[in-house]
Amino acid sequence: MAGAAGSGRGGGGAGLPGSGGSTGGVSETAGQGGEAGELGSDLGPLGPLIATYCAAARHCCTQAGMTGALDNCEASFAAQSDNVRLVADGKALVNAEALARCVAAYETAGTTCTLAGISAACRGILVGTVADDGACTDALACDRKSGAKVCLKIQGAPSDVGTCKTPPRGTSGDPCAQSCEDGAECSSTTSSPDDSVPTTLCYEADGLYCELGYSCETIVGAGQGCTWNEACGSGQFCDSTCQPLGQSGDSCQFTFGCADGLSCVAGSCAPAPLASNYVCVGYPPSFD
Repeated sequence: MAGAAGSGRGGGGAGLPGSGGSTGGVSETAGQGGEAGELGSDLGPLGPLIATYCAAARHCCTQAGMTGALDNCEASFAAQSDNVRLVADGKALVNAEALARCVAAYETAGTTCTLAGISAACRGILVGTVADDGACTDALACDRKSGAKVCLKIQGAPSDVGTCKTPPRGTSGDPCAQSCEDGAECSSTTSSPDDSVPTTLCYEADGLYCELGYSCETIVGAGQGCTWNEACGSGQFCDSTCQPLGQSGDSCQFTFGCADGLSCVAGSCAPAPLASNYVCVGYPPSFD
């Protein structure tokens, strides 16, 4: 499940998916506290994240007057998060160093009640174990050490199981599936009628974005005309022309005009609050 939403352009405010990161400090432990594939009462190796997130959510939602839905936060997190299930089923390992960074960030968030730093801190936690051409149900189960992967599912197949693939790196004019902004986790789980549908990524590092449904095109420069945000690259947003993303304290009209981790609050970009309609009703955060 996608996590709690909504700061900056990227959404997923309680910890946006990011780059796969190194595999240093990887925990070899998968589903703990029960039979293989079960979520034990100790919540497995992701337990510290679940406990710290829920403690922060309870405190900040109470402070914001949004109470009543987090009594079973830990169990709800484990039940709703596909990422927890991947670990419990042994499809992904846990990078202990990345997990510790994310836990520390939520400890801070429990004091500040903002999402400042969460997006960057909660990346690279899951380490996929499935090689190219191996079976997958989620792209995060694929081995992403060398870069983005696609878990490609063919519609009408007898099961909901796909295959891990490496998406081609697009050049100008290539048919494409999506843009890949600098520093982003660009893996995806894709369902297609057949394997002829493009999975190509257009990389910002190559000066390209994916004009969805068409092809890789050159990123639009500052002040030039645009029709949507991705055309402007990760440091800008589209408001008829490409404009720089607002930093903390800058004036704004919409959250998508603020930098990652910020929201448009009372006309100014500010750290996004942890308490939201998503967090305070029990949705788990996103992390990779």
